[in-house]
Amino acid sequence: MEFEIDDDVALPKVTRGPPSTSKFRFDDLQVWQSIHIPATATIPKPAKSYGSLVWNATASRTPKHFVVRRVGVEDKRGPGARIFRLADLTPEDIARREANSAALASARAKKLSMLSPTEIQARKDAATLKRAATLDTRKAAAAS
Repeated sequence: MEFEIDDDVALPKVTRGPPSTSKFRFDDLQVWQSIHIPATATIPKPAKSYGSLVWNATASRTPKHFVVRRVGVEDKRGPGARIFRLADLTPEDIARREANSAALASARAKKLSMLSPTEIQARKDAATLKRAATLDTRKAAAAS
């Protein structure tokens, strides 16, 4: 089978994943304001479920800084989580984060370069077995 090369085709819109506009209005939050996310049967731990989203919001909206915290029944809107906008990051904070990230990546690369190919494969195999065990546990829990 041969595939034809085309030059004049428009890139289709992404049809999977969440819509590009967030239901959480990060850009509308002022410093020290928060958004409450209730705990539900489908999302019992919203702080854990939305942690990545909040991290990405901070990364994409620098210097704005957001965190998510678990809240209980003492919260005026009930148990769940709150996304807070903290004070903006200073240029020094941003530089420190970037330096720390680069240092961590360098340390990981150095550590991996010191391993033999056999050790690297053993680590990959161990990670695969761990993932398989986790999947088996989840399937057993779902079946019961």
